Parts: sequence; C-alpha cells; structure tokens
Amino acid sequence: MITAAMLGDLDIRLAHRAGLVTNVIISSRPRTQVETLFIGRTPPEIERLLPRMFALCGIAHGACGSLALAAAQGGTQVPRLPAAALAVETAFELVRGTIALAGAVPDMPVLLAALRPLVQPPHGPMLSAEETARLIEQVLAALGWPAPAILADPDSFAAWLACGETWLARLGRMFAAGPTPSLPALTADADAEVLALLARGGAAFADRPHLAAGPAETGSFACHAAHPLVAALTKARQGLSARFAARLIAAADLPAALRQGRLGTPRPIPLGPGRGGGAIDTTRGRLYHYAQIARGAVDRYLILSPTSWNFHPRGLAARGLQGVRGKPADLAEIARLWSALAEPCVANSISVREAATVERADA
Repeated sequence: MITAAMLGDLDIRLAHRAGLVTNVIISSRPRTQVETLFIGRTPPEIERLLPRMFALCGIAHGACGSLALAAAQGGTQVPRLPAAALAVETAFELVRGTIALAGAVPDMPVLLAALRPLVQPPHGPMLSAEETARLIEQVLAALGWPAPAILADPDSFAAWLACGETWLARLGRMFAAGPTPSLPALTADADAEVLALLARGGAAFADRPHLAAGPAETGSFACHAAHPLVAALTKARQGLSARFAARLIAAADLPAALRQGRLGTPRPIPLGPGRGGGAIDTTRGRLYHYAQIARGAVDRYLILSPTSWNFHPRGLAARGLQGVRGKPADLAEIARLWSALAEPCVANSISVREAATVERADA
C-alpha cells in the first residue's frame, strides 16, 4: 500500500531578512513510482489493484484509473463509479485534514469519536446516495461544522468567527491577513491540456507540472474560488482564511453534490488510439491518470498527484509564504498552516533562517 511517506517527504526552507521572507525553497524526496507495477497487466487487473494500493484517496485513485482505462479502450461514457464511497472518503479526508490543522486541542477525543462513522460507516458500501448524504450531514453536525447559512456570505462568516467557541471557530481565528498568491485555478477545463502534457513529459512532468501560464492551484480553493465568501476573503487579501473557508464549504457541499450527481466532476478523456486519461476531484485537488494500452495490456501508465501542484517550487505554498513578515517562530507556524491547508497528508520539515545563512548553505 502506498502511504503518505512514499509520496515524497517535503523540505520547506524559509529565508528571511529582518523578519521578512525573501526566499522559499521547497524540495522533496523522490516519490515511489507505483505506476511501473501496472506495466504488462490487463485493465481489469489494474482496476482491482488501484483502490487497494493507496492509503490516501484509494477510492478516488480507483475511480480515476477506471476513467483512464475506459478512455484508452475507446470509451467516452463515464463508467459506473462508487459515488457513495467516494463521498465518504472525501468527507473523511477533508475533516481529518482540518483536525490536523487544529493540532492538539482539548476536545480531540470528541472530534475523533465524531469522525468514526466515516471510517466504518453503518452497512459499509451498501449505503445509498441519500443514506450517505445524511451520514455526512450527521458527522459534520457532530463536529460543529458551520451550517451553509454561515458560509453563505462574509458578514455571517465573520460573526461566526468572532463569537464562536467551537474548535473550528477558534481555528479560523488563527488565520490572519497576508499575501494572497495569484495562480490559475486548475479546473476540469484544463484536463485535456494537462493530460497531453503528462503524456508528453512523463514522470518529469508528473513531478513538476505546469500549464502554459506556469504552475496552477488545485483543491478546495480552486473549486470554490467564485463562491461569495471565498471571493470576498481573497479580495481582502486574506489568503489563509480564504482557503480555510473553501475547505469548510467543500465539506458542507458534499451531501448536495452527492444527491445531485456532481461529485468529483469525473471525466474519461480519449487521447488517441490505445491512449486515454482520467481526471477527478479529490480532497487534495485534481487527480490525473494516464493509460496506454497495446495488445490488451498496459504498456505505459502515469499518475499526476495534486501534491505536485500544491508544492511546486513556484506553486501555492511557495507563493503564499513569499513576503510574509514575522518572528522566526511565527514564520514557522505560518508555513505549517500554508502547508497543511495545501496538503495535510504529506510529511514535511520546516526551517527558518536568516537569508545569508541559507545562501551560504546552498552555495
């Protein structure tokens, strides 16, 4: 099984002059290239393997692989996907990542107990879409998740933040105004371009992806950037708060997305004879699989993880930290928050040094 550690640990180094971050260096350990295990296997074999191979977003990987394999075999219709299971997985990862943001809080045992139904839902995969939607609503209510009305506009959200005493309101008050990186949003409109670049660039592109305009942002913020609350926080240059709000909105919207059949915006994308791609939204961002089939077996397979966008050397985390001002301890905490908002599932180390020290170390 592929774990978070096998995705490639991250090293985030901040260089500052008199408390102003002047340089952000993000590097990672090479990830395990699980795709090589699929070479020579038939599409049904790979479809059985995928959900069991990934500890993070395993159901989403299985669904995305099914899309890519269907497209490579000439299919244009979306295969039947496990929508209820995908919704439960997405809700679990969104909530777990938000709890990780909070760190050590007094009510942690209560939060983990409330989260348990998403780990072992009653009746497991036999839940219908409506039953799953109600389950997610019950879990979010037990966790004190803000109701959709609170997330509808900036004034309601600000009032909740100012007066709320739940763990989420306390967490939300940690996010101060600061630089708001401006990156293109990675949406379904870019799927064909991304998959063509992935097919051309292979593993090198999967490790450091980019659009024609450069790196892009994926995840909850990219999906909900036009939401009135997120747009208002972005305009007010509250970059961390905008992304925190987008995460809250993404979870709150899951039941409706499941009921309305718009979960994950999955797409099989034929790319030519024997070649196809799949794309689907996950908790961490847009996930891509590319498959190439010859004589009934896969002879090339590529996976582009959201992590590669989130921690691109010129991507979200790097731009969000550039120009931040504070004491070294404060800068380290801001880096932790940016890192966790972008990708709570990947281990990282954070160091803060005077610019001259970092420059000598890199010389």
